Amino acid sequence: MDQLLSEVLGLQKVWQAKNTEEMQRRGFVVRTEIRDWLREHAEALATAMEIPLADVGVEGKDGAGQRAEVVWTRVYSKSRTPSATDGWYIVYLFSGDGERVYLSLMQGTTQWIAGELKPREPAALKKRIAWARPLIKQVASERADLLSEIRLNARTKLGRGYEPGNVVAIEYQRGAIPNSDVLSEDLLFMARLLGRLYKATDDATHVPGDLPVEVREATQSGDHREPQERPQGRPRVPPDRSRAQGHRGAQCPARHGALRGSGMDREGRRRQQAVRPASDARGRESPRGGEGDHIRWQPGGPLTGRP
Repeated sequence: MDQLLSEVLGLQKVWQAKNTEEMQRRGFVVRTEIRDWLREHAEALATAMEIPLADVGVEGKDGAGQRAEVVWTRVYSKSRTPSATDGWYIVYLFSGDGERVYLSLMQGTTQWIAGELKPREPAALKKRIAWARPLIKQVASERADLLSEIRLNARTKLGRGYEPGNVVAIEYQRGAIPNSDVLSEDLLFMARLLGRLYKATDDATHVPGDLPVEVREATQSGDHREPQERPQGRPRVPPDRSRAQGHRGAQCPARHGALRGSGMDREGRRRQQAVRPASDARGRESPRGGEGDHIRWQPGGPLTGRP
């Protein structure tokens, strides 16, 4: 796995929007080889996240048509976070300059509103982070290298847009990526944090920063594909919302493996989930690997910005 991460970072150095030979190789590593390595850990990930094995999802994206500057491979709950624009997940994010890759506990930073993919409001993302961090504080305190901010050094708006969605992250710098055993330990640690958020979201009635259910229902499009997956030049066809809702509900397994009631009942319960607001907490310190302008999150510490 360390070799795969290093290879992608090297290919980031020659990024082009065109589908060059190098970009084809980068896409294969992100979409297939890293994905396959993560799938080998599916049982352990399910245990760490406290979800059924069948609910563990893994996917990688490098854009469609034009190649994305910031590529990623994520681990998620199929029933809770079917799209990278929704909910919480853990993800390997490769910086645009090829200098670092992050394993980030991330949230969706865009949303479909009235048929258009739009960035989430920064204030809403901050509210969600402020809600999430206290929930993972106990487990997160086991490590001193978690970063509250990430720096992707991206030139594109979409690439930069991932940064404000980070809850906490582990950084691996180019030339200093640990071996696969360490990467596996880090992965399962982050999966434990993700599991805490899934449980809290399941038990909640509202997550701060989310649109009210009635507003989201009235404005949200049924098209939940990633931005780079949207076919270029194809006219938008209004979705059949009744069919889309039934399909989503039917595929959402219950939290402990068995469906309770109909798919529509499950979907209704999910839409009523959320949480109580809480305070944010992070501190300033140099990350593992050296660069001092990162922010290291210290559970219980003060909220600080970049120098």
